[in-house]
Amino acid sequence: MKKYYKGEFAYYEWKKKRITIQTILLFALSLGLYLVGFVTSGSNKNLLTIVAVLGLLPASNSLVSAVMYYRYHGCSKDDHDAMEGVFADFVSGYGFVFTTYKKNYEVSGLIVKNGYVYGLLKNHPEETGDIEEHINSIAKQNGHNVVCGMFTDRDGFLKRLKELSEKETEDSKKDEAVFRLMTEISL
Repeated sequence: MKKYYKGEFAYYEWKKKRITIQTILLFALSLGLYLVGFVTSGSNKNLLTIVAVLGLLPASNSLVSAVMYYRYHGCSKDDHDAMEGVFADFVSGYGFVFTTYKKNYEVSGLIVKNGYVYGLLKNHPEETGDIEEHINSIAKQNGHNVVCGMFTDRDGFLKRLKELSEKETEDSKKDEAVFRLMTEISL
């Protein structure tokens, strides 16, 4: 199975498969240890039962992660196809989920260029101010001064990106650092 990274189009599907397999294996391992202990001793009062119960902790943690990834869908194929050509001029990625203090926001596509962070917001179209404020404050806490804009209309988003692509990139290392920060604070 090929590994994908945050911001790549196929990341969410890959992560869902990976975390599902991991969760099943961890629960199966705990169940197997318990059954081996029960069959060999004839009772569940043995050391393998304790190890099996402790093995449920990482299995449960993996299950919680699986539930989180199954709640979100990343970037749709239609959005990806529309943004793919335009994204070539930017440090960009697909399918981000940002968690603010109030809500979770699913962003189909995100670009960074010259201190601008623009994204296409999939849910909560009436509340773009909260996510913009959140990204601005996180960036400022990490030493980056950015202007964040979230679009709910794909055509408006693409139009703004075409305008921004005509400008020269001022500092690509700064853009990459801001993008790395965006991947770190997203699911």
